[in-house]
Amino acid sequence: MAKKRRGTVYKFRDKYRAMYSAPDGSKPSKVFDDPDEADKWLTAQLSEIDQGLYTVPSDMTFRIWGEKWLETYASANNEPSTVEEYHLLIRRHTEPIKDMIMSEIEPMDIQSLYNTMMRNGMKGSSCQRLHAILRSIFRDAKDNNIVSRNIMLIVK
Repeated sequence: MAKKRRGTVYKFRDKYRAMYSAPDGSKPSKVFDDPDEADKWLTAQLSEIDQGLYTVPSDMTFRIWGEKWLETYASANNEPSTVEEYHLLIRRHTEPIKDMIMSEIEPMDIQSLYNTMMRNGMKGSSCQRLHAILRSIFRDAKDNNIVSRNIMLIVK
């Protein structure tokens, strides 16, 4: 019996398109200049599916998820003054990532936030507090299938 194809790379105009069948029935695709890069991306996507790490592609930004997280998770487990502190830390120190798509934020982006905070004279305790908040934000994003991994487990 022939094995069902789960993905393909094909010539698309003067570029290469990689496309696969996702568990949710969608057919995500991405266009590349180089066929090897397209094949590499396709292999990575299929590997995530095989490992149970697939998340539904989302265009949710950090700002939107952060607001939902504050309303849904932080408010349920903390005093209003603590939630306000979280809100202020997030608003003041996450400007560079606020409009980034959650799944596209990398550990280096977070480390850059911390470096900027320290250069601007912030105390290490403020960085640690923000780190704990971001760790929770990304943990809950992973639990809600918005991201495939909690990048905060990598950031020091």
